[in-house]
This record gives sequence, C-alpha cells and structure tokens, in this order.
Amino acid sequence: MIIEGNSMLRTRLLILLTAFVLIAAACSSDGGSVDATPEDGSSGTAGSTDDSAPDDSAPDDSAPDDSAPDDSAPDETPPPEDTVPAPTGDPVKIGVTTSEGLTGLDLAGFREGAQVAAAYLNAERGGVLGRPVEVVACNDEGDPSTSRACGQEFVDEGVVAVMAFSPIWGANGLPLTSAAGIPYTGQPIDFTEYIDPTTRPFYGGSVTSFPPMVEFISERFPDASRVSIIYADVDAGELAANALIGDPLRGIGFEVDLVPESIGAPDFTTAVAAASASNPDVMFALFSTDDCARIVDAMLGLAVDVPLANAGCDTSNLSDSDLEQLFLIETAAFDWRGDTEDAAEFAAAVEKYGDGQDLGDLSDGFAQLVATVDAITAVGEADPGSLLEFLKTTTDFDVFMSTTLDTSDCVSLLGVDLGVCLLDQRVIVTENGVTTDAGRWYRGL
Repeated sequence: MIIEGNSMLRTRLLILLTAFVLIAAACSSDGGSVDATPEDGSSGTAGSTDDSAPDDSAPDDSAPDDSAPDDSAPDETPPPEDTVPAPTGDPVKIGVTTSEGLTGLDLAGFREGAQVAAAYLNAERGGVLGRPVEVVACNDEGDPSTSRACGQEFVDEGVVAVMAFSPIWGANGLPLTSAAGIPYTGQPIDFTEYIDPTTRPFYGGSVTSFPPMVEFISERFPDASRVSIIYADVDAGELAANALIGDPLRGIGFEVDLVPESIGAPDFTTAVAAASASNPDVMFALFSTDDCARIVDAMLGLAVDVPLANAGCDTSNLSDSDLEQLFLIETAAFDWRGDTEDAAEFAAAVEKYGDGQDLGDLSDGFAQLVATVDAITAVGEADPGSLLEFLKTTTDFDVFMSTTLDTSDCVSLLGVDLGVCLLDQRVIVTENGVTTDAGRWYRGL
C-alpha cells in the first residue's frame, strides 16, 4: 500500500512502529554459546560473531558392505526405514543476522536456533530439495555499518531468504537485501521491517504480541474492568500503549490508566506505585526485558499483587519465593511447549544437535528457519523471487510449531498493510512459580 500521499498518517505510523524497537528484544530469550562447527558450513564474516554451531553432521550413513554375500548365511536384516539420502550439490543459503555480545542485548539464541535447525534438516530431512541447508550467520554487533556489511554479504552469497533479530537491521542491512529481491522472513523490530515490500515474517513481533493478551485477559478475568499501562515516556511509547492495548480494552468497556516512565530508569518504584494507585485488575509493562525486570522488583518491594502482562521479563535472578508471588502473562509465537508432533520434533532435534541449551532460547530461530525451508520446499525451487511470491499469495501454508499462514488475513495499522499475516499467539502464564500454556491460540486483532 502506498502511504506517501498522507504525510500525517505516515508520520503517525512510523512513530507507532518505532515504539516496537523499545520492547521487541524482550520477546526472545538469550541463548548460550555452541561449541562445534556444523557440517553445513555456517559462515559469517561481516561481524565478529562466534559462528560456531552445533554439530550437524548426519548420523553414520555410510553404505553397508555390498560385496557378495556369504551364500551359507544370507543377510536377512531389513534396511533401516528412516534413512534419507544425504543432501548433495550446492547449498541453499539462508542469511541470519543478529545483535550479539552487547551489554543488555545479546540475541545469540536466535542464530543458534537456526543453526540447530540446519543441522537437523541436513541430517534427518535430507536438507531442502535434496541440497544442504547452510546458515550464513552475521553478527551486526549493534553497529549500522556492520549491519550494512551483513546485508551486502547476504547479497554476495546468494542467500534465498534472510532472517534477522536485530534492532538495527531494518534501517541498515534490509535495504540492500530488499533491493536484491530477497524475502525477509525474520523477526521484525524496526518499522521498516514491517513495511518493506520483501517482508513476510513468520512472527509479527510486538504487533502480534500484545493484542492476544487483551483477549486472554477478557477471558480469564471476566469481572475485570480496569488496567494500568506503564510505558516508555516517548511519543512512540504512548502511541503503542494506546494502539496495541488501551484502545482495544476501552472498546470492551475497560478503564485504562497510562503511566509513563523513562527508558532504563534505575528504579521503577514511583511508576509502579502510580500504576497500582487506582487498584487495577491487571498491569501492562511496555518495556524491554531488563526494564521489565526492574518493574517486577518494584512490584515485589511494594507488595503489589496484580497480574503483569509483558513482552518478556528476566526473572532468572528471582528466588523461588519471589517468583511464587507473581502472576506474569506473556505470549509466544511458536508452540514449543505443546503436545504436538512439531513440538516433539523440535525437542528431539535440540537434544540431538544442540549443546544443552534451553528450548525456549532456541525456539524462535529454529522454527523460523524450518518454516522458511518448508516454504522453499512448497515452492519447489530455491529462488528468492518465487519464494517471495509464494509468501505473498499463499492462503494455506502450515507454519512449523504455529498455525496456518493465510495472506488474505493480514495486519493493517492506520490503514497500512504491514506484511504480517500470522497473527496467532500462545499465551504463557506464570502463576505461583509455575509456568504453563493457556491452552489455545489467541489473536485479539
């Protein structure tokens, strides 16, 4: 959709989407390092990322001795049923760029999940279209020039698609891959990642994270009537608080109190006290992981016993007794906790090809790489243009550990199509120290 004709509308949209940079990094957990280099030859030279990856060498598929059998003892052993031909030929390359090794921002888990997925696909699914899958990994180190170098590397390497989890990719590396017509299937943060014509993500970031919480809250707390939203004290933060949460809740009869606070505030006690003064039934926190953790600290210090909906809080430093006092509501784009074939496949792959990492740390990168490879398989050729056309037109593509991608059902904000067409989220609840899935997919848009 062309939006240049209405400058006020465009400005408001860009302000809103800019707000997602403030909170999107909270939507995925950090991952640990991986020790062995994968057989698929994962590469990445633009940044200084440690591109080590799990051992994705295939199980010992060496051919059995086919010399003449001993006539006196014929071999009655049946061939293994699950053997798949090892991938051959030129690799199908997928670019993966992340921001790693930065203070307060280390998104290595996304890359590591993609590399574990490539290891698994090559060893047990025969790669893609009979060819090996190769992750071209690049750490932008939070530096715009390095991000641009990553983009150029992806173009030079001839990647079929790009996945990213970085707050600077959209404004720097993405224009290079977009100009080359390479589809972007990663995790959008920057507003350009939502409106670029090559964007077709399998996860909508903040756009699809908060609205499902609204639906869940109205279902879980039918008598609730008031919420407070603590948001980043910038224009984009207030706009996001209203567009994603406040307006939908007001539409179903809620009173909504907005409480601004500075990004990176060392102490959120004042904000939490203000947010709890009106006795809300639920509080929202539109902040990144570290800031959300300080909001939790303030809630514990003030003994505020109210459910907190958030994009992701780091609770790793809390004691069991503190965690038991909290009621946290979050969302997940991929159902890795569920009792499904995809979730079981993911867990088995991580156990075999990972290096002891937490499933949650790897889930987003793993699922998005598998979904990208599945889409290439559906297209029948490893061609960026054909893949992009498929992702723009399909109405029945089943996404790994998610739901069905239907491009007739996409997100529009302020009348502008964002290229985000996979809207469903799992709602994850931590109550009395126990984390559970709410049991179904939520949407809320």
